[in-house]
Amino acid sequence: MGRSHNRTNIDAEVGYFVTSRIAVTGIASYARHHGGLDYDSSKGLDQWTPEELLKHDELMRSNQLDVGGGAAVLINKSTSVYANYLTIVSGINGRALNSGIMLGINVRFRSRKPHVSENVAEREFTALSSLLPTIRHGELRPCH
Repeated sequence: MGRSHNRTNIDAEVGYFVTSRIAVTGIASYARHHGGLDYDSSKGLDQWTPEELLKHDELMRSNQLDVGGGAAVLINKSTSVYANYLTIVSGINGRALNSGIMLGINVRFRSRKPHVSENVAEREFTALSSLLPTIRHGELRPCH
């Protein structure tokens, strides 16, 4: 359609363990659209072409900043429950929902193999280092 609708998202979360089983968090989420459609409520749907109207959800320029916080409680070694609250601090062309509550459960598990996989980058560095000349006693030895 010849209309840019690129977007930049920045999300941040900071947490603190109050006790070994309880954590609190602060959350921020920022979205900025570079281009896209603006909505003017005084114009109604006639402000867009039929093609733009069909894709308006994808093309809408909705910039917003959300902030919130939450808490999590560790139930046992592998399970925790959490609750977060998020609200819109500023925004344009966005959704009508100004705040929300998120509730959830985290369950941690691992595969049958408890060992950590080999570090591929370290293996590749070791293989490449054999191709480099080595320096011993201040002398440069030629490569083979």
